Amino acid sequence: MKNLNAIIDAMPMPMLLLNDRFEVIRTNAALRSYCVGYDETLDIRCGAILRCTNARRETDGCGRSPACQSCCLMRALRETALSKHPRSGETVISTIGAEGRITDAWLMFSVAMITINDTDLLLTSFMDITASKQIEKKLLTREQEFRALVENSPDAIARYDRLCRRTYVNPALERLAGKSAALLVGKNPADAFVADPHVGRQVADAVSETFAKGAQVNVELAWKDEGGKPHYYQSSFVPECDETGEMRSVLSISRDITSLRTTEAMLLHSQKMESIGTLAGGLAHDFNNLLTVIGGYSELLAFSLQGDEGKLSYAYEITETVKRGAELTRGLLAFSGKHETKKTRIDLNQIVSDLRKSISRLLRTDINLSFELCPEPLPIFADRVQIEQVLINLMVNSRDALCSGGAIDVYTSVVSLHKETISEGVTLHPGSYAVVEVTDNGEGMDEKTAARIFEPFFTTKEIGKGTGLGLSIAFGIVGSHNGCISVASEPGKGSRFRIYLPLYPGEETTDHSPVPEEIGIYGTETVLVVDDDPTIQSLLRELLENFGYTVLTASNGEEALEVFESHRDDIRIMVTDLIMPRLNGREAIELIRREKPKLPVILMSGHTYNCIDHEAIEQLNIVFMQKPVSHRRLLETMRSKLGNSTPEYRMAEGSKQ
Repeated sequence: MKNLNAIIDAMPMPMLLLNDRFEVIRTNAALRSYCVGYDETLDIRCGAILRCTNARRETDGCGRSPACQSCCLMRALRETALSKHPRSGETVISTIGAEGRITDAWLMFSVAMITINDTDLLLTSFMDITASKQIEKKLLTREQEFRALVENSPDAIARYDRLCRRTYVNPALERLAGKSAALLVGKNPADAFVADPHVGRQVADAVSETFAKGAQVNVELAWKDEGGKPHYYQSSFVPECDETGEMRSVLSISRDITSLRTTEAMLLHSQKMESIGTLAGGLAHDFNNLLTVIGGYSELLAFSLQGDEGKLSYAYEITETVKRGAELTRGLLAFSGKHETKKTRIDLNQIVSDLRKSISRLLRTDINLSFELCPEPLPIFADRVQIEQVLINLMVNSRDALCSGGAIDVYTSVVSLHKETISEGVTLHPGSYAVVEVTDNGEGMDEKTAARIFEPFFTTKEIGKGTGLGLSIAFGIVGSHNGCISVASEPGKGSRFRIYLPLYPGEETTDHSPVPEEIGIYGTETVLVVDDDPTIQSLLRELLENFGYTVLTASNGEEALEVFESHRDDIRIMVTDLIMPRLNGREAIELIRREKPKLPVILMSGHTYNCIDHEAIEQLNIVFMQKPVSHRRLLETMRSKLGNSTPEYRMAEGSKQ
């Protein structure tokens, strides 16, 4: 017994020795140290020594409270006493601390039967594992929180072992794959792929690279679904190590960045189109200056050839070519968004219907053209000429795609959009749209060609058969009408162009402008002509002198001021360019108007009215004319500003009206 007591006292864990009445007859030093107020304990039962709250509340003591029936420690004592077989387990005991505060103690215990001097005794030992249980509980809580985050994350998450097999997938990955976890877990991504085989191989390679490097690997995955819709995912592959620092697995987190990439592509496309638009606007300005000279001299040539019908026809051909060139520049300006439009309320069905006859002349006899118009009116707020230009460009494009006959079908309809829709980088807001569709059964286009079809100067036609501007101009025109144009095509299956234009609910506008009176074109006044282009300057001088005017010229704003100072009393009207070196047209006008506020001014420019400061023009009370300008329009405008009293005058010798 003496040796047993020494052994029990030497044990680091609390121990009790109980008799068959479950009374404590021996404790060791570890227990006396563990139990708060042990020396004050009068009750020698187990629950009293451990300061169990149930035992303290029960007047009869430990083992007699109803709560004691569920006590694992008490049950183990009874079972061991009856069966003489050891028992062990864990239990939670509510105990009263030194300051009377009740806390839960988590105990791991064991009970064994021993015989001393022919007496059966119960040896009980236990260990307080409350701290480790609290840590375990915290870890479990964190694991549950982490699992909740992972299970509910919109990111697709998976774990891979060293054999590149999935050991876990979250619901987001299941939804992305369209497969259950049972079909994905345990499989290599190259075999049981989520998107397509190529993406599966990319994932497998990224997992292998992460294991090889022991560091995070980032990969962008891209693919198209069965409907051809692109998907982009940013995937991070992160190494997972155990407590020894050895890498055990790889965790992949894949985030959907499709919206981001789509927005980036839209922004790049917008910037590219804006840059090309600026270039197109600049080209149109310079080209308008050239057309002004060519057209002006062709008209002067026509005057000098009156009576010679053969040669006169040559001059007329030049004039007609200038008109076609002006149409081209208007198209370029429409693409750049800098064209002055004349929008009115008009029925899209009417525009399409009126084109039937004229467009038929542009098609070959082996092409069947059909129209199917919406039965209800499709009112839009549009520039009729521009919409006609778009439709003609589309039909001519379809014609050129039909190498050996075929069909072109034109449809109109109404579409209601209930949410924002993006097409060709253009956002269509919710609402009702008039739709015109042009389809053909020609050669069609592959995906790469269709993606570039609206780019300026891009063409698949032979050299000399296409400028590459038709569809880009159509794109710009439709965009300026708050609409969009889309294309769907496959090689060998033809193409379908679809135009969306907002329905316009406003009232139909009627032109009540009075019929203008006939205006003369001759004059004897002195005109100040200001233009930095010597050819235009020379042209205007010759034109105006031929019609009786006295012409003074200047090459820039500063020269114009000098000429004005010398002839201020003679100058009756000023015709000036806008963009000039040293001092531009607007600045020159403002300075001259200070000296002669009522001087009539005509401002000519290769730029459109949309590019000019409207407010400044209105304040200065000047007339804006876009180049190229016909001689008659210029002369009539000058006469109207000077007063429509045409003087008696004969053209310069050698010229006839």
